[in-house]
Amino acid sequence: MKTKLSVEKLHRLFTAAARFNELKSWSWLEDEDILAIEEPDTKKIAYCCVMGSLGECIGIAVYVGDVGLNSYFYGLSGEYVYDPEAMHMQNSLLITFEDREDIEKEDYELIKKSGVKFRGKKQWPMFRKYESGYFPWFLNDEELKFITVILEQAYEFALDAKQDKGLVIPKEDGKCRIRKWKDDQKWGYDVVPLHPKKESFKIPAWKDEIRLRNLKKKVRKVDTVWEIDRFYSPSPIADEERPYYPMVMVVVDGQIGQILGMHLAKKDFCLQEFQEYFVEVVENVGMVPSEVVFDKKDMHKTLEDILNKLGVKSFLAEELHMMPEIKYDMYDFFQHGFPNRKDIFD
Repeated sequence: MKTKLSVEKLHRLFTAAARFNELKSWSWLEDEDILAIEEPDTKKIAYCCVMGSLGECIGIAVYVGDVGLNSYFYGLSGEYVYDPEAMHMQNSLLITFEDREDIEKEDYELIKKSGVKFRGKKQWPMFRKYESGYFPWFLNDEELKFITVILEQAYEFALDAKQDKGLVIPKEDGKCRIRKWKDDQKWGYDVVPLHPKKESFKIPAWKDEIRLRNLKKKVRKVDTVWEIDRFYSPSPIADEERPYYPMVMVVVDGQIGQILGMHLAKKDFCLQEFQEYFVEVVENVGMVPSEVVFDKKDMHKTLEDILNKLGVKSFLAEELHMMPEIKYDMYDFFQHGFPNRKDIFD
């Protein structure tokens, strides 16, 4: 990875990482303990969880803002434990300490440029960004600067927590302690609630009313139920610098199990594309069902108006009948959707 950060800033980053690792704070902090830190320049809040108490993965997970905190709570809920899409529920900056042979060339070059020396097992810092819909990737310069401050203050927070057992508030209390730069020009602590805002979505408006009116006249209505779902593709696309997982829309006849259509779209534009694709499916098959069932609110809202104008009832259900098997078969075919980075680029 290319960086414009100076040697001094990289030296500060890797010194902070080495110092944090040497502290071994996982010996008195649990994986689920939250250490919140407000970065002074951006005012972004990093909700940090120290990893290592189980002796497997050593490091610190940094969940930034409401998006990150929501993914933290998703992980705790266990809702996605057996879901092949689980990797896309994590939104975090992850700092782990690896063996030399487990870091990549780009990681080593960054360490070498910093001038900080590392030796031994579970000593080499590796920084990765986990984001829904994208392949785990290297941090950019702004994220590296952000994580430098977080590592420095997480060290101080963890050290204070060792002396004061009550500093870390149980998450069940619905709040946590936050370390921040105070008005008296010193670092100190406050308490903040743990109630992140849920991610919202904007429903695109369908504008071609004439097309729908003509389509309603042409197609026949069949007494059947369609299921419609969207999920991340199990295989990433590497046509950009950072590989991404497109969103897959699947339309299936829920009574006979026939897939009527499948469409891939990039996450940021998928809802609008899915509207267009659904209309194309109806045009191609020449019919509409009596009912359409969804299990995701955004998909239901995206197509609800179109379905109403075509005279089709729609419902939101807790679980679909045919769709889970289709999704799992796709993930099974693509080796569960967890390719190695080298497999993508080699």
